Order: sequence, then C-alpha cells, then structure tokens
Amino acid sequence: MSTLFIEDEEQALVELKKIEGSQQLEFDAIEFSDKFSLSVYLPVGFDSEMPAAYLESYHNQHKDLLRLLAYIENGSSDIKTLTADQQARHAYKVSVKGGSSQLSDNIVSVLAEALKSAAGKMTGEQVLYSIIGVALIAGCSWGWKAWLESRKEERLQEIQAQERRLAVESLTASSTQQVERLSEVMEKMASMGGAPAKALEAAEKINASYLKAASQTERSVIGEVEIDRDTAKELRAKPRRKSEPRRITKEMRVVDVNTADVSQSVITLEDLEDSTQSRVTFSDRLVDATQVDLVHEALRTRGTAVFRLEVREADDGEIRVESIVSVQEVPDDT
Repeated sequence: MSTLFIEDEEQALVELKKIEGSQQLEFDAIEFSDKFSLSVYLPVGFDSEMPAAYLESYHNQHKDLLRLLAYIENGSSDIKTLTADQQARHAYKVSVKGGSSQLSDNIVSVLAEALKSAAGKMTGEQVLYSIIGVALIAGCSWGWKAWLESRKEERLQEIQAQERRLAVESLTASSTQQVERLSEVMEKMASMGGAPAKALEAAEKINASYLKAASQTERSVIGEVEIDRDTAKELRAKPRRKSEPRRITKEMRVVDVNTADVSQSVITLEDLEDSTQSRVTFSDRLVDATQVDLVHEALRTRGTAVFRLEVREADDGEIRVESIVSVQEVPDDT
C-alpha cells in the first residue's frame, strides 16, 4: 500500500472520478500539498489580537469537524462519543502570524488522519468523497471562491432592490465553470448519503462561518478574495418570508429538567449534532403530566430520548425549537 498525494484541485477532481463505484482503496494514507490551505488575511486593525468574530468562526469550525469525525469514527455525530484518544489524534490547530492579521488552520491534515478510521468502515468511494470533498469545498481557495460565487448568484436571484444588488454584483470570485465543477462534487456527496452527506454539511457550515466572521469585520481577504463587511452581510442574508411552524422527530440529550413551576416543566435539550441547547416546555399539559417521567429518566442516566418537536425557522436561517409535542424512549436498535 502507499500514500495518495493530492497536488491541487485538478488532481483532487480526477481522483474522485477514478474512485467512483470502487469498494476498496489502493492506498492507506493521503496527503495534501500546501495549496490546500485556506488562509485569512485581515488588512485593517488587527496586528496584536485575533478578532472575536474569527475566534468564534474557528471554534465553530472545530466543532463541525469533530461532529464529522465522530460520525466517521463512531457512527454518530455526537461529539461526546469521541474518546480523548480520538480527539487527540484529530488535533485541530489555527496558525496565527503577522501579529494576528494572517490566520490559517489544519483542516486538511485532520481530514487526512481520518482516512485510517474511515477505510475500514466505508467503501473507497465514500471515504474519498468524505475527505477530498471537504478539502475541495472548505480547505482551499479554489473551493471557497466557487462556493462564494455560487452564493452570489443565489443572492442576485433573490434581491430586488438595485442598491442591494450593487453590494454583491461587483464581487467576482471564480468562473462559471469552476462553480459548475464544485456543484457536481457537492451534488454527488449529497446523493450518496451517510458520511459524504455529513461531510458536505460540515464543509458548507465551515464556509458559512467564514462568511459570518467577514460580515462582522471591516475587511477580510479569505482565500485570496477580498470581501468587506457590507458585501458579506448581503451574501449571508436570506429573503424575508413568513415562517410557519413544523414538526420534526429527533433524538436529543436531556441536560436539565426544572419542575419549580407546578403548571409546566421547563426542559433543557441539547442537539446531538451541533450541541445547541434549547429551553422548552411541553405543548400540552396533559402530555407534560404523562410523559415527563421519560425525560427525568433520560436526565438521570445522562442519556437521550426521542422527541417530537415543534420548530420554526428564524430570520437568520437557524431552526428554533418552540415546544415538545411528545417524547418516547430511544428504540433498542438505535
């Protein structure tokens, strides 16, 4: 067996084509060249400390990576399933230079290390799309530029006001062909499900976190693309629409149960995928009275339960949990 060395995005795309339909890998390690590094340069005002917006961005990226690694290692996106040894093996680092004006991380190195665990649990095709896919989308300037250009085109279709269109029209990050090639990779990852789909989700969240940080910073140069605060804000915006409540079923961790109010229990739930916590109540007092014991049991065992939740999408695109419709134990086969 040998090491697959990925020199640039062209070779990465070729390797993805070659592996399609394959069950086995013909190598036992993967390495990426220095071209797979998405650097951030802050030209205004940061020469001694990292801005809070980018601290938050890298923190969130680390969590996104850990959720993907937990899925690859243990079959669950719950970060808490990762052992200390597993987390140490996938150590995430951010390099700070030029005071604090030049930032970069080691995403591709973390991804390369994940191959050892992934190889024994997935097909060769799934492994490479999960690892090279993230490296292409969120680990190099080529993918960042194409992703940014794609987001620009989406916003131009949504924006009606000419003044707001001007804020993004002047941004030219990549060519149409580049966008199409990246879109093909992303569509393939989504259609595969499992780890590749989780990898796509992580990669898009990582890019979105960069864009959020840029929207809170006067000027940023990310992956060789200069973007100011107003342009980033406009690229992040979503068209306003009335948000209708909907119901979802999801396994959640019970963090706290407050029964101080005899009329209703206040329950703190933690999302297994992104660790977001929500303080909610039952939508019906009768359900509260008959099913709250299941919640107490999940809390006692520091475990989880399956919740039927009423949720609503907020203006920023985040999903907010509004109430608990019902709860049941986790089935034995999950």
